[in-house]
Amino acid sequence: MNQIWSDEEIGQLQEKVATQITEGIGLNLLNDHSAAALTMLEFLRGLNRHMGEDDATAGELGRLWLACCDLLKQNPTSELAQTFKAINDAWEPEAPQQGEAPSPTA
Repeated sequence: MNQIWSDEEIGQLQEKVATQITEGIGLNLLNDHSAAALTMLEFLRGLNRHMGEDDATAGELGRLWLACCDLLKQNPTSELAQTFKAINDAWEPEAPQQGEAPSPTA
């Protein structure tokens, strides 16, 4: 069997896709000016500061959001997971549903 891509190329592609996903999540959050999005931003930035980091980039915000999703699956009863769930549940319904055009006011 012929190998189309080397292991290194596959790793680079996976890293590129992961970066695009995390930056996309962060940008969606930064571009959403709803009260729920601002609450989520405040929460994630607070986590970032708690970890000793300065201002979070879009990619860092996306990684924090994904880490919180993972925490929610791994330890759903923790206080942090429950806080994230409440904030995320408030934010998600305001996002366009799959196949739905974004609101022109967003």
